[in-house]
Amino acid sequence: MATKSVDVTLADTKGCTIHIKGDVKYSLVPPSVDGFKGTIELGGGPSCPKGTLTFAMVAPTKPKGNFVTVTVIGSDLSQVQGLLWKGTTDLGNLTAKQLNAAPAKRALVGVMRAAPIANIKNKAFSR
Repeated sequence: MATKSVDVTLADTKGCTIHIKGDVKYSLVPPSVDGFKGTIELGGGPSCPKGTLTFAMVAPTKPKGNFVTVTVIGSDLSQVQGLLWKGTTDLGNLTAKQLNAAPAKRALVGVMRAAPIANIKNKAFSR
C-alpha cells in the first residue's frame, strides 16, 4: 500500500478558501483507493464561513464536531472520476456543497490522479 499526501487550497471569487490536507492510501495490485482522511480549514474574508472539519471515507459511529465523509469514485487512483462529499452538521453540509461543485471536484481529482506511482503503473501496464 502507498500513500499520497494531498495539500490543496481552493478559493472562490469572493475570496473564501477551503484548505484540504490529508492522505490517500491506495494499492496498485489490485488497483484500489483504500482510504482518504484529513482536515479541512475554511477561511477568507469577513463574509466567508470559518472553521475546521475532519473528513474520512468512513465516518466514525458518533462523529464529534464538524465531520464530512468523502466517497472516492473510481477504483484506481490514476483514474479517479470524482469525489462525493457529505456533511454531518450545517457547516459540514455547506462545505460538502462547495466541494461537490464542478471546479472543486476537477481540482481535487487532478491532485489525486497525480500520484507518481499511479502514473508509473499506468504507463508500465498500458498496452
